[in-house]
Amino acid sequence: EWKQLNEKRNELINTTIEDLKSTLDLTVYKPRTENDEKDPPHLLPVVVGVQGRTWYSGSVRDGMQCYLSTALSLGYAAVMGERRVGQQGWRGRHMVHDVKELIQWVVNSGKENGLDPSRIVVMGGGGSGAHLALTASYQLNEELQRKAVAVVIARHGATNLVDAWQTPQKRFWNEREAIENITGQALFGEGQETEEDAASAQAGYEYLSPVHHAAHNHGHIPPTVILHCRQDEYYNFDVHAATFADILSNNKVPHLLIDPFLHSHGCDVGSTAPFQLIHYVFTRVLISVKLDAFDLEVEGENESNRPTDGIREVQSSEKNAMEL
Repeated sequence: EWKQLNEKRNELINTTIEDLKSTLDLTVYKPRTENDEKDPPHLLPVVVGVQGRTWYSGSVRDGMQCYLSTALSLGYAAVMGERRVGQQGWRGRHMVHDVKELIQWVVNSGKENGLDPSRIVVMGGGGSGAHLALTASYQLNEELQRKAVAVVIARHGATNLVDAWQTPQKRFWNEREAIENITGQALFGEGQETEEDAASAQAGYEYLSPVHHAAHNHGHIPPTVILHCRQDEYYNFDVHAATFADILSNNKVPHLLIDPFLHSHGCDVGSTAPFQLIHYVFTRVLISVKLDAFDLEVEGENESNRPTDGIREVQSSEKNAMEL
């Protein structure tokens, strides 16, 4: 797929973001078209890909190739960047910082590189990529007091570190230990001798929890698409997806939750039915953002309005270009 991605791109930009805390290498892929030399230059909408896999390790190549190839086919530029990882001793706050810097580069330097900073879609790779894409996008929009990120798409990742620490997954991995590693501390117990210690731990967990930022929405949380399988053995569906969707609904954040009932973590890898569905949604979202026609509206909160065929929440209107 990366060979295909390189064949489709017209221009490859390699650059480095430097600040006091980190140095990030990023790559920008631009699509190749038949009329490259004839068409006047124009700003391209952007998909920012956040590398997935675990918080400890990962690569920009993990699980994003097909989606970014589709983005190039639709006339998008694809921006990918490395981030710091837990293997090197970094914490979640450093990873969020890196992803925010990646998006901020598009916001600040996009135009001079042929990118449209008003049409940014952020997509997180499986697991940690989804968690960091959500957290960074929500925080950045709040900091800028506007929707710099137009839409964020998250594929089976963590959203609720507070509840997950208290009811962690244990069968295939130690979720509590993983959370303590990226936060740098336990939520309760050892190290929480004073009220100040406990408050600091709570704040650290909330900082890295998209559900917390969604619950304190001030009108800048972007429309959100979530893929989270019901049988996910790494990130419990009820903890990380159902609660998240309810909070988004309660705070009037347009969103779509795709929840294949009989599938497990990573269900969109390969030519599976969940992949076909999320790829279709991804394509429609990109087309809608490109045409400035993306318009999700929150329907009523009545449970009877929720479909049960694998899409738990579909907020749309007749004029919604997605029309799922």
